[in-house]
Amino acid sequence: MRSVRFDADLENRVERAAKRRGVTVSDFIRTAVRRECDAVLDTAEPEENWKAILRGNPNGEEWIKVLDGFIGSVEGDGSSADEAMDDWARTIREHNWRE
Repeated sequence: MRSVRFDADLENRVERAAKRRGVTVSDFIRTAVRRECDAVLDTAEPEENWKAILRGNPNGEEWIKVLDGFIGSVEGDGSSADEAMDDWARTIREHNWRE
């Protein structure tokens, strides 16, 4: 069981919406949460592997060779080196492969 707190405006909106649908507030909330979970979890997740992000793109293989030597030596915000490399790969891809 989970408890959720709503501000006054959201509480009012949920009650009005449930009444309009002809269901209890609990049923309305469960249906909405189930729908949102399905939308998030049924969506294919993007590839987060940094090599896969770069592979197949212009100069991707060259960047993989360059960046591969930095795995384990990247210092960042506390995330793992692989996560930092994923961020680097996305940044490189987003900046049209400019250094």
